[in-house]
Amino acid sequence: MKHSTSNEQVSWWAASSRTAVWLAQQGWRRVVAYPLIATAINRLRFVFLPAYWRALMPVRHRHQHDTDKLVFQLGRPALWRGGGRWYWCWMHSHADLLATLHYQRHGHADIHIELTLVAGSQRVPLYIPHACSGLYLHLPQTTPSAGLRLRWQRPLDSVNEASAIPRALQLEYEKLNWLNGNVRDLQPVRELTTSGIAGFRWQTDGGPAIFDIPHIVRVAKVGWHMVELQIFSNRRHADAALFLDMGDGYAAEPDLVLPFRNGSMVKRLCFLHQRPRGARLVAIDGDASFSIRHLHFSPIPAFFAYDRMCLRLSKQSRQFQQQPIAQVRRSVRQLARQQGVPVRQLLTQLYDQTFPLSGRIGEQHHYADWISRVEALTIQRLQRPAVPATANLVWVLTVRADTAAAQLQATLHALQAQTYPHWTLLLHAEVAEQASTLVEWVKAQEDERIHCLAQPASWADLVPHTGSCWLGWLHAGDRLPVHALQQFAQAAQPGIALIYSDEDRLDDKNARCAPRFKPDWSPDLFLSQPYLGRAVLCRMQDPFALRAAASQYREADGWVLQHFAALPAQAVTHIPHVLYHAASESVGTPGREQALAAHFLAAGQHGVKVGPGSVAGAYRIQYPVPAPEPLVSLLIPTRDMLDILRICVDSILEKTRYQHFELVILDNQSVQAQTLDYFAQLQQQDARVRVLPYPYPFNYSALTNFGVNHAFGDIIGLINNDTEVISPDWLTEMVSQVLRPEIGCVGAKLYFDDDTLQHAGVILGIGGIAGHSHKYFHRSENGYCDRLQLVQNLSAVTAACLLVRKQVFNEVGGFNETALQVAYNDVDFCLRVGAAGYRNLWTPYAELYHHESKTRGREDTPDKLARFRREVDYMQKVWGDRLRNDPYYNPNLSLQIEDFSIR
Repeated sequence: MKHSTSNEQVSWWAASSRTAVWLAQQGWRRVVAYPLIATAINRLRFVFLPAYWRALMPVRHRHQHDTDKLVFQLGRPALWRGGGRWYWCWMHSHADLLATLHYQRHGHADIHIELTLVAGSQRVPLYIPHACSGLYLHLPQTTPSAGLRLRWQRPLDSVNEASAIPRALQLEYEKLNWLNGNVRDLQPVRELTTSGIAGFRWQTDGGPAIFDIPHIVRVAKVGWHMVELQIFSNRRHADAALFLDMGDGYAAEPDLVLPFRNGSMVKRLCFLHQRPRGARLVAIDGDASFSIRHLHFSPIPAFFAYDRMCLRLSKQSRQFQQQPIAQVRRSVRQLARQQGVPVRQLLTQLYDQTFPLSGRIGEQHHYADWISRVEALTIQRLQRPAVPATANLVWVLTVRADTAAAQLQATLHALQAQTYPHWTLLLHAEVAEQASTLVEWVKAQEDERIHCLAQPASWADLVPHTGSCWLGWLHAGDRLPVHALQQFAQAAQPGIALIYSDEDRLDDKNARCAPRFKPDWSPDLFLSQPYLGRAVLCRMQDPFALRAAASQYREADGWVLQHFAALPAQAVTHIPHVLYHAASESVGTPGREQALAAHFLAAGQHGVKVGPGSVAGAYRIQYPVPAPEPLVSLLIPTRDMLDILRICVDSILEKTRYQHFELVILDNQSVQAQTLDYFAQLQQQDARVRVLPYPYPFNYSALTNFGVNHAFGDIIGLINNDTEVISPDWLTEMVSQVLRPEIGCVGAKLYFDDDTLQHAGVILGIGGIAGHSHKYFHRSENGYCDRLQLVQNLSAVTAACLLVRKQVFNEVGGFNETALQVAYNDVDFCLRVGAAGYRNLWTPYAELYHHESKTRGREDTPDKLARFRREVDYMQKVWGDRLRNDPYYNPNLSLQIEDFSIR
């Protein structure tokens, strides 16, 4: 359907808006005004915007000073205050020419850009600034206007398509100093140097980049405002901060924090109780090169602010996720009544909690903010009256020769301050000469719950009549929050053998730092790294087991490793709260490599090699591949795109050390002659290659099931045609893991062309359904708690490179080719494999490039969008609870970005 903009439609929009505003003022907004506004916005979306994007044509020709000028009118300037972005414009020229593009702003066409056009069709990126009312294209005198045709296509994806904008063109726009919104109004408080890195305008000297923003003072008023910010930087993410002077100068703490990711737009609502006298933006802190491409600050109606906040809670808050907006409103009002606080205050507080701080999770100011912003509310909930618990919690603390009395006393005071009283502390002297002194110190405490390990009143007395107790290990100086033991005791339920919680560390000023937000029980992560830490309690069945464990081990890791085989997932409980503050950083468990080797020998797993990992304190477990090697069927779906496919196939055939595989190319209606010739040539040159025609419309799930049905191998490998092998042992590593009977799907470590991460496993809930762990981290980085260097269990892995045994594939029914034809079918498949009792696994020792989506188009047509929406709805309906609670992530981490930031 062709869209057009007529005077009647413009008049209808204006009349509807005025009528809606008047009715809202009269108190009828719920009945009439909101529907009218919604209808008007729909008219705006489907009438004005497509006319701008798709059908912007010359409206008239002018001849002035012998120069042909094409005039493009953008419509009413008020409609484009939300512009400020790049658009693709298709141009067809009959000859090579140099044109000049002039922008009309405030009635003047005094800003221009030079455009070099070549004969034929071309796609040109054009920038439309805020409040732009028209474009004037000047052509050379000798070029007739009829020789140039133009058509608008769509907005440019500034993050993924920025590389398509010529650098020279970007620099031309940057020189104009009015790229987006109020950027032209920014005034550096102190001089910034020009960046020497291409693509960035400013360079900091290690300090904060501070700008005054006079525009905010002019437009701000009492009420709600929307802040929009877009920064491009050589840092992947950072926190910008807005400071407002309300008459007493600028405070030390910012009024609004804007966590941003490089190139992405961040939007945030704020409420002003009075008009500010000044405004400053700290764009970035620390050594960085950057450009501010967009800054916009504007008042908005209260009803719009409330709707946007409820919408964000519905999408990003674990408490309200996927609820309809109306239900979110009702829930917030109910919570406000229960807590006795105004609805606006509570709604704003909940809304603010959905913004993760984008800096590194170990940075002190980020964690301190989380403690006051999120944990404080959690502690209030945890301290409510709970079900009575009677578990006896026994702690062993080794007193070393260098242990200070103050450290010992700090730990003891933390135990004595607990709200849960049923605990026992056993002190063990590392040096024999300390024993007598320690006995005297214990007597001086006058607390019958404190004993020396060598002289407990009775080991049997430490085990209550229930026949078991719980044992944990402390270090001198370690502390527990007052509610910690109550939480441990509540978790000590029948059938549970191991309990652990999140933890952090105390710095030299006793300030909390370096939190470790852990996943639920991940056996392969535990084998790779003692990730459980110190906040661990182990069930002791009788006095003999208690005495042996307390005497033999100095860390929980040793006990867990010895009992590893007897720890099914249902016997392990993870408490996702910080219940332990370590006084020092863990240095690892002595002899763990030998203990791991002994574990595999005791389990009868001969041939398993245990060695050091790629980071300190980590271990690599290499499982044997039987002889003869099992046949692996590598399935590669494709349709033409020979240049991409050739790289993938050649890299597999030439670089893969594992040789017993077949390469099955699933040809989904290729038509290009060179592609068909390549298929014939491949099959003649290498007997391992087969090409199977699939003459049906594209359906990735059906295509995969078709390939598996025709595969000869016992192991299925799903490989995208836009991947490229890096490490020769990639297939050996993945086969060795997938042959383990308890393992389901195995995924690989995938990179973009620029050596940043594309896939390190799938985290459920990010973006609403799922996202890729550590996306955009550099290849050299270790990731959160070194997880980029560790074999670990995850809920799902991408089918761009996935191995699974054919028996497991058939057991769960393969891919869902009815409900999930294109998107999320791999996530759904992995979740069904996990539900069948298998553990999915990701390994960093299988590395490939993934030139993502080069062969799959964008979701940019109505049919594709409708299909994608159906797939999203299906995932939410079938896996809704699981999507909100990924056991291999942590509820304290962000569901908005993939970098393991605090939520």
